[in-house]
Amino acid sequence: MVNKALPCSRRIGLTFDLPKFQLIHFVSPRRHKTHYNPLPLKLGDIVIQPTETAKLLGVVLDFKLSFRNHVELAQSRGTKAVLALSRIASPTFGLPHSYVRQLFQSVVVPRMEYALPVVEREGSRRAGAVWVAKALGKVQRQACKLITGALRTTATDVLDFHANLLPVHIRLNRSAYNAAARLASLPSSNPIRFAFLRCRRVPRFHRSPLHHLIHAFPVFRSDFETIDPSRKFVSLAPGTISTHIAANKDDARADMERVVARGGTSAGGRSVLCNGSGFEDGAGAAAVAMSGRGEGIRRQKHLGTMGEHTVFESEVCGAILALDIIADIPRLTDVDIFLDCQPAIIALSSPKPQPGQYLFSAFHAILSRLQRTRRTLRIRLRWVPAHVGIAGNELVDALAKEAAQGASTPLKSRIKLFESRLPTSRAAVIADGAKVFAKRWIEEWKTSPRYTRIASFDSPNPSNAISRITPLRFTQDLPPSQPVNYIVHRRVRHGP
Repeated sequence: MVNKALPCSRRIGLTFDLPKFQLIHFVSPRRHKTHYNPLPLKLGDIVIQPTETAKLLGVVLDFKLSFRNHVELAQSRGTKAVLALSRIASPTFGLPHSYVRQLFQSVVVPRMEYALPVVEREGSRRAGAVWVAKALGKVQRQACKLITGALRTTATDVLDFHANLLPVHIRLNRSAYNAAARLASLPSSNPIRFAFLRCRRVPRFHRSPLHHLIHAFPVFRSDFETIDPSRKFVSLAPGTISTHIAANKDDARADMERVVARGGTSAGGRSVLCNGSGFEDGAGAAAVAMSGRGEGIRRQKHLGTMGEHTVFESEVCGAILALDIIADIPRLTDVDIFLDCQPAIIALSSPKPQPGQYLFSAFHAILSRLQRTRRTLRIRLRWVPAHVGIAGNELVDALAKEAAQGASTPLKSRIKLFESRLPTSRAAVIADGAKVFAKRWIEEWKTSPRYTRIASFDSPNPSNAISRITPLRFTQDLPPSQPVNYIVHRRVRHGP
């Protein structure tokens, strides 16, 4: 910088902004207190004095790397945001409690928990940086009192129960879990991916933060899908794929019956119905070729468990099986593929960086391979409503449920993707993790002394069904700010 940046700045008449320069020495706290004397940094005429904290990408770093200053900043941010919410959440003319809760989860929590999963120690046992959860718990307690209108002396676990908000230590674990899912699905162009792959083998000693993360959540030791924003799909000839999504279910049903009855939209065409299913903790896909009113070739594929795959992936795999059926029927160049998932239809026609991206790439690659031998091949992706009594759609739905339980059929063409175990879906892992953390909250809530009191006359599990309007029917004579306070007081039996 001294040899290049400073001469260049003098030559073009620019000056460096001194307040933007930061210098910090990361040393042992014991050494910092005894005899360590931090030296300034001199860059020409510029002298940068060392400080005990520095801000980098919104994260406050201190010389101890304890992140205590960053946690204090997060707590102050959350407190200011909750106080701002209190101005628009008055009991008489304010927002409903459901909107206040939604604002807290969508605005306050992301702003407050920025970069905090790095500090929190993951795991089922409350160990490590417990003080982080305690600091943020004060903010959430204020928000819960604002949402429920409870008394000031109400216990924190009761507030979380009635507001249906995860306790802070569980929510921080879930944030770290979701961050690990994003790291596991990074493309090979990102250098963090290789560091994450190396850390899948957890040593006994000298663990890094990634080691602790994978040790706490062993699911990330498996192979994950990669979501690459720069991935290029195989180019297809114009008009090869078209989509048709009806305005309502009646129009879609009439359109399907018309197309299937005459074997396609043109002479010599064929209709293929495909579907995906998540049934009994399994994911499966199926496709059936329709010839007039009768059925023809079938294909089934078992993907794995619902903890590893989603129904959306099953729908896309059903479209890939439909291409295999097309390859099995000679001289077929006009095909209508019916799916009951509109997002899958849109994603197959115009894929974007999202979970299941590798399936879109495989679909386009197989279709391009078919197009080499059938240059006039035209495929129309049509939407058909599910569970409305359509015979063909009910048949393929039953086959998809069989595939979810483990049934698979041989394929006509070689699909390399289906020859090995499919990679784990990021969306499925995040959804499965949300269920696990919710179950963990229920288990902790059952150990609370307040659980037995509430379970005797109310739902023992947290739920969104608890409304702030319901108590008003029983407390018409109370002031506007008192109904919910009165109900909570009656439930927990404490306070004045």
